[in-house]
Amino acid sequence: MRIQYSEIEKVEQARSTILDGWGIHLSPSGGWTWNLWGFACVDVWYRKGTKVKKVRIGTDDPVGLEAFLKEQISQEGK
Repeated sequence: MRIQYSEIEKVEQARSTILDGWGIHLSPSGGWTWNLWGFACVDVWYRKGTKVKKVRIGTDDPVGLEAFLKEQISQEGK
């Protein structure tokens, strides 16, 4: 899966639950989950055509990942 920075609509920190599980799969909370360990994650909403989709990305640094993605999005808009 590839998401261009220009396709990203919104990014925010989140916490997955045990129901979201681990691995790469569709999530009960909607969209995809990419998570190998832990519950810290970042939700990324992106546009594909006319639809807005969500991917949940597990990370040990949700603050850093959110800040990085928001910086990339702001640079794309320039």
